[in-house]
Amino acid sequence: MKNNLSYFIIAVILSFSLIGLAQGNKKALNSDFLESLSTLDQDGGGAIPFPVELGYQAYPTREASDLPAYFDLRDLGVLPPVKSQSSGGCWAYSSMSTVESRMLVLGQGLFNLSDNNLKYCHGFFDSRSTNGNAWMATAYFARLSGPLLEEQDPHPGGTSQPGVDCPVGEAPAFFVRDSRYPPGDMVTIKELVMDIGSIWSLIYYSDTYFDNIDNTYFYGGTHPVNHVLNIVGWDDNKVTAGGTGAWICQNTYGAGWGEGGFVYVSYNDSQFLIYNAYFPNYEPYNEDERVLLYDELGNYSSYGFDAESAYALVKYPIYENIFIDEIGTYAMAYGTEIEMEIYSEFDENTGVLSGSLSSMSLKTSEHPGFYTFPLDQSFPAQQGDEIFIKIKYTTPAYDWPIPIELYIETYSDPFIETGVSWISSSGQNGDWEAIGANTANDFDLCVNVYGQFNPVTIPLENHIIIGIFIALLGFYGIKKLF
Repeated sequence: MKNNLSYFIIAVILSFSLIGLAQGNKKALNSDFLESLSTLDQDGGGAIPFPVELGYQAYPTREASDLPAYFDLRDLGVLPPVKSQSSGGCWAYSSMSTVESRMLVLGQGLFNLSDNNLKYCHGFFDSRSTNGNAWMATAYFARLSGPLLEEQDPHPGGTSQPGVDCPVGEAPAFFVRDSRYPPGDMVTIKELVMDIGSIWSLIYYSDTYFDNIDNTYFYGGTHPVNHVLNIVGWDDNKVTAGGTGAWICQNTYGAGWGEGGFVYVSYNDSQFLIYNAYFPNYEPYNEDERVLLYDELGNYSSYGFDAESAYALVKYPIYENIFIDEIGTYAMAYGTEIEMEIYSEFDENTGVLSGSLSSMSLKTSEHPGFYTFPLDQSFPAQQGDEIFIKIKYTTPAYDWPIPIELYIETYSDPFIETGVSWISSSGQNGDWEAIGANTANDFDLCVNVYGQFNPVTIPLENHIIIGIFIALLGFYGIKKLF
């Protein structure tokens, strides 16, 4: 009897000691993604699905809006010339074509960007050069590696092997930091084509299902996607083997293929519009722009505590004086809510944050993707400082809110940091679990810090401070001040 009572007491003590220690888990990888990795299907292209399924459960049902029966970006002059991809490079060529179209829509002129640099200098496993996706392009843009101009890394004549002879020290033509991954809702995609420009979309392609007489395409099976087309319009009355109605798409097989490089894909194609992407904005190149990040390969998995909300905390040592004005991170679901607090101190023993520096009030994202958020208050950080960024993620109807980077065989082999990242189910003081190399959770957080190099750590855009300084120079004279 005494033994049974002792066991009961021990069990009770153990159960109470575990209260509050939430157990988390990673989102399972997409089965189509894993199948594509194992087969590396080269039939028709060089693209693979997104690594995890995103959260579209909260996306509202869209009613048919007042859209035209026919729309074609070719009629508006906002498409770049049809590209002729190198072997297996459709994912990279289509990504750059989408960006080029967006720049034309924004009135920035026609750019000829280096597809080759993205194809070979992405940083993932070598085999990803001929089997990639838009998430890889997002990581490349987010770390400010590109886009480069065609002349900076041409094909042929430029980089010819994955990561071997990538150009060093080349300045991007401009910065593309944000990305979006919209659902395959017909009304949504049509509105985006009209507003944004061409939209990147994966498809299963095989010559077997291409009608070269009327340049239409229809596939009704279950083969995973393996190619990319850019959606540039639609024709509700176009007849295909899949029925009436088709998307007008730009391919990367050269202008001699299809209708001058374009094809009509049936609205009823079973493997189209499952994975979509676009890059909504740009910033002019600035040599003083800086980015701090650990996730060189970006986001391609997520973590949670069987709940819609979770917290992440990341530390960044400051190695040069910068003026910090934006934080970048990923939304894993439609309608993700993100809010941030930034501190100067974190006691790892007690789990207490202190020394408030800035914050970002709650923002609600639309589509999943990478977002850069302006802080409520920009601030200077000096060499030798440390900053701690606490982020709360809430993903409606999706239980893996925290975006992470990790090792995936034949896909990604990132350097995983240690001692710089923590996660929590509550975000409360003392409730932080260390993650990273040599921990139970061997992954990085996906949080980027953006700012301007600022040797004197004065907020240069602050016209009041600059105005006072100039006035003092005028009143006292340079010699009296210095």
